[in-house]
Amino acid sequence: MRKLKKISSIALIGATIISLASCGITLKNENTSSKANNGDNSSTVVSNNNTGSSSSIASSSEPVVVTPSNSSSVAASSVASSSNTSSATSSSKASSSAAASSSAASSSKASSSASSSAASSSKAASSTAAASSTAAASSKASSSSSASTSAAESGVDDITSQGIVVTEASGYTEGAYLLFNAASGSSASDYTVTYQKSDASSATTVDSELINIDGTSGRVDVLGLSAGTYTIKIAKGSSYATATVNVNSADRSGYAHFNNSGVGAYNDDGTLKSDAQVIYVSNATKNTVTASINGSSYTGLANILKNLSKSKTPVAVRLLDRIETTQFNKVTYTSGASTSALLEEQANSLGGNYKGYSASDIISNGWNSYSDDLAAGITTLNGLSSKCSYSSGEFDCAWNMLSIGSAKNVTLEGVGLDAGIYQWGITWSKCDNIEVKNLTFTDYTEDACSFEAGSVTANGYYWIHNNTFNRGKNNWDLSYEQDKYAGDGGTDFKKCHNITSSYNEFNNCKKTGLVGGSNSQLTMNVTFHHNFYNQVGSRLPLGRQANMHFYNNYYYQCSTCQDIRANAFVLSEANYFDSCTNPQKVTVDDTYTGTVIKSYGDYLTNCGDSAATVVTSRTVTLSGACKPDGSTDYTNFDIDSSKFYYDSDNQVSDVDILHEASEVPAYVTAFAGASNFTKYNKYLGGSTSSSSSSSSSGSSSSAAASSSSAASSSAASSSAASSSTATTDIYDPEGEYTLLTFNNFTEGSYTENTTVDGITITYKSGKDLNVESTSATIDGNTISKYLKLGGTGTYSALSVQFTTTATAKITVYYAAGTAGRYVKLLDSDSNAVETSTTPTEASTSTMVSYTFDSVEAGSYAIASINSSVYIYAIVIEY
Repeated sequence: MRKLKKISSIALIGATIISLASCGITLKNENTSSKANNGDNSSTVVSNNNTGSSSSIASSSEPVVVTPSNSSSVAASSVASSSNTSSATSSSKASSSAAASSSAASSSKASSSASSSAASSSKAASSTAAASSTAAASSKASSSSSASTSAAESGVDDITSQGIVVTEASGYTEGAYLLFNAASGSSASDYTVTYQKSDASSATTVDSELINIDGTSGRVDVLGLSAGTYTIKIAKGSSYATATVNVNSADRSGYAHFNNSGVGAYNDDGTLKSDAQVIYVSNATKNTVTASINGSSYTGLANILKNLSKSKTPVAVRLLDRIETTQFNKVTYTSGASTSALLEEQANSLGGNYKGYSASDIISNGWNSYSDDLAAGITTLNGLSSKCSYSSGEFDCAWNMLSIGSAKNVTLEGVGLDAGIYQWGITWSKCDNIEVKNLTFTDYTEDACSFEAGSVTANGYYWIHNNTFNRGKNNWDLSYEQDKYAGDGGTDFKKCHNITSSYNEFNNCKKTGLVGGSNSQLTMNVTFHHNFYNQVGSRLPLGRQANMHFYNNYYYQCSTCQDIRANAFVLSEANYFDSCTNPQKVTVDDTYTGTVIKSYGDYLTNCGDSAATVVTSRTVTLSGACKPDGSTDYTNFDIDSSKFYYDSDNQVSDVDILHEASEVPAYVTAFAGASNFTKYNKYLGGSTSSSSSSSSSGSSSSAAASSSSAASSSAASSSAASSSTATTDIYDPEGEYTLLTFNNFTEGSYTENTTVDGITITYKSGKDLNVESTSATIDGNTISKYLKLGGTGTYSALSVQFTTTATAKITVYYAAGTAGRYVKLLDSDSNAVETSTTPTEASTSTMVSYTFDSVEAGSYAIASINSSVYIYAIVIEY
């Protein structure tokens, strides 16, 4: 019989934790258990069937903080001596990009600003730089640092072709990757990779295009995974290795998914739609790749993209590396002519006969060339449009653009760490249900990725997320204003509806985006959240004639941030502005008198004046004149659940993750951008939980053979806890329980931290913290009171704290008045260790439970991920 530590005055009778409650309270028993990664990398354990020995590969228990003065990668010395998570960078897809995540949880606005400034100051230098602080006290988020090590760095001998060693594996958002030591001279076709979800009856083979070999380093990316635990197996002949990883869901908050599902080629659970077509493209195959669309064959990436409108099924276009093209060289004009005369100088006065010149016209006439790019080995992407035009006495230029017209249900995504678009850009014209993710846009000459519909109601549902937009570059700017030298924009949205721009990173861009191309253009239902604007000039965005929600964005050393005009109405919620010249600009004139920025929970430090209307209550209404569809009044849309994802019961925005502003810099710098998409697992559980290898040849080149005795000893002691095949009981052999209830707390509202019976409830200013009466039983024990947590909590604010004395299972019983609420487990540094996956029902009389498994000894807290939940009891099982 397990023993009970009598912390509360109610004894837990018997060994069964979960039972049906009485007195009108129903317990919904999901019997849910998930292994926690405790905020660090679980060891990758490689074993050899012949020797029976084991070694821990890339094992780490503490994250390392990488400051801007450091290299973007930190080399791992050895398993025995290194306790910090580190990574060795590589320019190829086969190697892991730098990844170090620290839990520098800022408890105050001042400290958050300081840490985030440091984290962001080097962002513009490299889109693959990866040293960032994770957000403490967020909702579903946790830091899952990625450590990439070569065999030598992790203390493993070079292996022969008879065996496979996995050096790293991790789940990420709806995907996973695996790094391995490839046999010398091998190719991707020599390997077979399969994956199998824990509850699946069979394995699925990974497309060969997702296996990349670079010398003796290999990388596999597995895409389109729903949340859960997976075993990935890589085999070459009779040799194989396996790794078990946890995969979690993407944050689909925002207007793109409002009353809409399945944006792009994927379902809302992250899996490919059943009839989706997948097209793989690399820089080497960009002009030769072929695809069949509705019975017709098309060759070349540009040609395929331009004909997606003909597809009757969803399409996922996966870019395997950076797709490059050439750009015009800089031109030096001898006469110092004005902009409007630049072409006339060389084209002998185009004047009224000017027709508009294409790239081939310009080159054939000798006005410019691509010679410098060609000399550098950069080849042209065929099918792009480059054209200069003349109108009303002014020249304009649009180089290297690709227009994709009338496409539907398309995902354009990068694979791995270095996928991107170089020196060209895309305009999606009159398209529907489009997703763009995990791409790095660099040196685009016009727009990087823009959307324009036929009318505001005709086309929409665009989800642009986890991309990096570096500064554009236009070598030959013919525009009258001469303002395209750094490109003309990152993401523009014109005359369309239902847009979400999230988890994107903008580095040193001049202009990042428009919502509406003119005061008369209508755009409707727009969300910007968790974007990182790093030293950007303007248009963050510049918005007109639209209803917009901006939340949890981080603006660092920017010029003009939110620039709102022409009767647009904005809810700006819990954003962080750091050292910005013009953080919130509102333009009102005689024609447009109803332009509004409603600022709720925003934080500004070292900024110029803001023109926003600051409110202290989420439900405050303001006067405006916002009609984004031309007729319907969307003024105060943010408190209308028919127009907006609004939780009217709790009067909050109904989103997955909503931080206090002070927590935004650390979280956003860690998780925004293409480079962070596969480096970090946005939600808990990305690290490898176990790995094993085997070779029927009996190779003596085992992972353990080369480890020092200290490393071997360390691995042996840790493998029982980290390997899914271990038989050692990971719980305290005495099998003790602790039952935590609020029965002995005084009923009522709390405005300060209070400790009773060994547990502490923590207060958060402006939030509800109430102990209220109830009547329930858990395994025959009376629960007479519950704790109401009225919103997002951290370890030290709006939570319930407790301490465990050994590795344990922690089961939480909770409810809510609204369906779909979750809780999270936080460590004492406010890192989110794990988030529950059992949703509440829309009833305070129906409890659910969730078990956080394999939680190490320490101080912890339970809190809500975003909105009110009621905690009935916490059971700790040793």
